[in-house]
Amino acid sequence: MKKIIVSSMITILSVSSLNATNITTDKELIELGKEYLQIKQDKIDKEIKDKKDKEKKDKEWKIKSQIGFSKTDGNTDTTSFTGLVEVSKKIDKHVLSSKFEGQYSEDSGVENKNKINAKLNYNYEITKNFAFDYEIYGEQDKFSGFNYKVYTGPGIKYKFDMPKSHEFKIGVNVLYENDVLDDDSTVDYIAMKSSLEYKWQITETFSAYLNGEYRTDVEDTDVFTTVSNIGMESKLNKHFSVGINYKSEYVNVVPDNKENTDNTLTANLTISY
Repeated sequence: MKKIIVSSMITILSVSSLNATNITTDKELIELGKEYLQIKQDKIDKEIKDKKDKEKKDKEWKIKSQIGFSKTDGNTDTTSFTGLVEVSKKIDKHVLSSKFEGQYSEDSGVENKNKINAKLNYNYEITKNFAFDYEIYGEQDKFSGFNYKVYTGPGIKYKFDMPKSHEFKIGVNVLYENDVLDDDSTVDYIAMKSSLEYKWQITETFSAYLNGEYRTDVEDTDVFTTVSNIGMESKLNKHFSVGINYKSEYVNVVPDNKENTDNTLTANLTISY
């Protein structure tokens, strides 16, 4: 009889201990579940906030101005100045951007460069990768032999799927171009332009970029222009950056006594806001 009672008590104690263990385990599982759900919710909340912040930022006006200046005295007396302003605005799938650029230099008090150009672009995002593009461009270069150049026309751009630190776009435009020479004679033609834009965000504050374009007369491919632009930029803070830029422009057919190639190397201070 005593053995039966003792055995029963041992069984009761074992079951009670097992139930207590199960209760503890269930509580731990519930707590772990709550922690996991909270982590997931925090991640979702952050993604929603980041998306809203990006959408808000995309809709803001973006303004970028760039200044480059150099002055030498002594055996040579030169002064050079470059300036650039870019303005863009995005509304939903519509992007409007403009760019104004100027270059001026003197050698021993004699002006040897005086060039300004302006570009206006409208983009409509058809898909994540494809966009319709319309461009208007005008240029005046005092020493090129051309009084001015103007071209305009539609095109399409394609943005490649790249790792987060890289951005790569290509584009093709069909243009109507009108060139007026210094003697007021006019040349107009249909042109085809291909372009590429590449940017590598090497670190959070340092980036490199390469832009290029090739523009040619559709009927006479001996009439063409190439432009390449390569540089690096280091961000000092939210608004200020410093960088170096090398731009090369080659025009295959130029007026008499004019150079085909125009190269410019500048160190710049950039202000973004």
